[in-house]
Amino acid sequence: RDRNDVALAMRRLAIIDIAGGAQPMRSPDGRYTIVYNGEIYNAGELRKDLQAAGEQFATDHSDTEVLLRLLIREGEGCLAKLNGMFAFAFYDAKERALLCARDRMGIKPFYYTQSGGRFAFASELKSLLTLPFVDRTIDRQSLFDYLSLLYVPGERSIFDEIRRLPAAHWLKYSLESGRIDIVR
Repeated sequence: RDRNDVALAMRRLAIIDIAGGAQPMRSPDGRYTIVYNGEIYNAGELRKDLQAAGEQFATDHSDTEVLLRLLIREGEGCLAKLNGMFAFAFYDAKERALLCARDRMGIKPFYYTQSGGRFAFASELKSLLTLPFVDRTIDRQSLFDYLSLLYVPGERSIFDEIRRLPAAHWLKYSLESGRIDIVR
């Protein structure tokens, strides 16, 4: 399988560290890459802890870099330390695995789909719908739910093949096996 079969892209509303927080952000060795939507409210405190542990930062205030370095050091174990609203995808090129997570309250959305050996994700449905391989078949139960409740409950979306990662959950996607594991 081609080793260059991962693409991470980001359109960013820059609020914190506008100059230094460009995304996708990569680790200095190129092994890890992150795309991230949201804000880590305790990023300053986490940055100080990381600096005390010997980490050196390339940016002045980027919460994206704080999150990247935490994930490199602690993996999904760092999620318990995060105070904020976020959805992110963290790619490990050596393990060929993608770790994705959503904040506890589910403020930031995370949609994903898997079909034809492809996995795609986005913070908005309309972004996924720009991909030619994404099935646009309407989920009839979700349509009923939307028309009667004015929202789609649970992990479903209005489309059959697109799901939402629930609030306070993370998923791991293996590029080798195509397996998705979801953990609360």
